[in-house]
Amino acid sequence: HALLGWWELKEMQLSPLRIPLSLFPASDAVGTQRILSQGGRVWKAIEKKAGRPVMDAVLRDVAKAEGTWTTEDLRTLLETHTKEPWHDFFHAHIYGIQPLK
Repeated sequence: HALLGWWELKEMQLSPLRIPLSLFPASDAVGTQRILSQGGRVWKAIEKKAGRPVMDAVLRDVAKAEGTWTTEDLRTLLETHTKEPWHDFFHAHIYGIQPLK
């Protein structure tokens, strides 16, 4: 919980996202660490929406996959496991700049 609190504090201190999280350059992982703080909050929001058992199953599926996976692979797995659409969530919070609530 302490790390999540730190992520939330860091996000409150920063200006609103100017570009979607998925388009942030890899170099942003150092310095402001925006990807780490916002990214962690997105993962928590996914877990809250999907539930812990579904999140665990999705992560197991990702771990079994060979090679790399994309955000669209993640969205497909979430839709498969939850039987719900995830397009709006990804459009708003991963491909868009809508703040998490």
